Amino acid sequence: MNVHPNLYNKLAQVSKEVKNTLRKKGLTVPTYNEDGSITMGSYVIIKVRDGTFKIVSKDTEVLAENINLPQTAIMVANRLAITRNIDSEMLILDKLYGGAFFEESLTKRALTKNRGLDHWDLMTTKNNIAKARKLFYKNQIVDSYRNFENSYK
Repeated sequence: MNVHPNLYNKLAQVSKEVKNTLRKKGLTVPTYNEDGSITMGSYVIIKVRDGTFKIVSKDTEVLAENINLPQTAIMVANRLAITRNIDSEMLILDKLYGGAFFEESLTKRALTKNRGLDHWDLMTTKNNIAKARKLFYKNQIVDSYRNFENSYK
């Protein structure tokens, strides 16, 4: 396939301009890789077998791991690509979400054991609190992600 050098140079220039414009807005152009990972700048988001995500640098140094939600991984990787700083607030929210998710699953399992009405009442209350906390943290992350996503438009 022969591509005219002028056409190639013009396309390369347009690509650089678009990337620079997005970078000024605080955004990185994501690239989807064949293995299912996503590259954002010099950082790669990888989905781990247990369902969590990790962010590694091009030289495979793990910068963040055990990330529960893909939205968190995308925002943290974007921030790394733009500023080279980790968004620790977003990672804390994600950890709180993960803790509430785990607590909900534990109380849900405890509800299946028949240990009396008081135990059932206590586990139901704990389960409802864990569900509410999980939803609260997830909503905060997803709302931040929507704002982030809308800045691409």
